[in-house]
Amino acid sequence: MIVFGAMLIGLVSCSGSSSYADWNDLDGVWTVLRVGTSIVDVPDESDSDSVPYVGFNSQDGTVCGSLGCNQLMGVRVVDPKHPECADFSALGTTLMLCDDMELEEMLLGALRSVVHYQIAPNGYLQLIDGDGAVLMELQRRP
Repeated sequence: MIVFGAMLIGLVSCSGSSSYADWNDLDGVWTVLRVGTSIVDVPDESDSDSVPYVGFNSQDGTVCGSLGCNQLMGVRVVDPKHPECADFSALGTTLMLCDDMELEEMLLGALRSVVHYQIAPNGYLQLIDGDGAVLMELQRRP
């Protein structure tokens, strides 16, 4: 009952969001630049395993990525009445114990709260909650 209520709240808060990006615009891999107000300290690109990223595939709805240590995988749940909305509640991760889990917890918390997504004028992907606050900002990888 609680899960159903949470899903219903998420869907209601998503209605009327025609100004947001189309799911197809997200295809590709995106490096995480910011979570909330925290800038992500991106290490040397040669150590790509520790760079947090999220990848989207619009064809099959899958989501994958790295939280810096653990891997992220799953699907975007689609409401046929609001296909522009984001629901990443069906994401899972590997369960390795890492030195610093704070960033990973922040990333997962932000992803679970995403309702909308948009491409900003600077080309960055912004993942947005139901109140319009930008939870994460990502840059498309070449």
